Amino acid sequence: MKSLSRAILLLGLGLMTLAPSSATKYELVYDYLGKTSVYHQYLQGTIEGKAGPEKIHLQFLRNAQITALAGNKYLLKEWGQKYQGSQINFSEFDLPGPGEQLERTVTKYGKVTSVMRYLKGHRYYFRWLVFPEKPIEPGKDWSYDYPINFDVFGKTVRAKCTVNYTLERVMNYKKHLSAKIIAKGACAGRQGPAQLHYGFESKIFFDTDQGREVDYQANLTWTKADSKKNLQESAKIEIYSILEK
Repeated sequence: MKSLSRAILLLGLGLMTLAPSSATKYELVYDYLGKTSVYHQYLQGTIEGKAGPEKIHLQFLRNAQITALAGNKYLLKEWGQKYQGSQINFSEFDLPGPGEQLERTVTKYGKVTSVMRYLKGHRYYFRWLVFPEKPIEPGKDWSYDYPINFDVFGKTVRAKCTVNYTLERVMNYKKHLSAKIIAKGACAGRQGPAQLHYGFESKIFFDTDQGREVDYQANLTWTKADSKKNLQESAKIEIYSILEK
């Protein structure tokens, strides 16, 4: 009995010796080049203003395509099809509106450097997913800061936005080797009597082999107010993006 216990102990010590000294690190980059990804996009929730609450229900197909440019930059094109439901300001949700092709120059890590037809600082410069510029292992965090302009009842309010990310784990998800990423972001700004608070929490699955998003789910909230105009607006919106192909 003592010999068996000793053998088990030695085997355990041997397994400990064979275990890797550090966790696997993953380089997270957009790399699905020259192909089009198609996503089912869904939004639902409530926007409440002076006229009372407005229910939001919207669905459409979102297409995304990345092509390589010179200088380690990429062109991200997004456009929609088959819109059904509520009319909204699509830039509030980082989404292309009907009849619009949204074109952004980005790095392979997802950082926006320019947006066609929009000045620097526009809401479309704010992306929910920007990767760290070095490999990262599961369980580790990173963050990204943006200065972004928001419209608050006709007044431009400059807001400081910070997004904190966690690579929770890498897993098989819908036949994709996917990084499960948790993101929590917040923006706050004030310009005279106008002020804004904006926040979101999201869960994102990103294919580490193909270099593209698979699915994401986000909960978005905001409060806008202008005390001089006696105006206030609040919102609670759920957003779902599901890869079709």
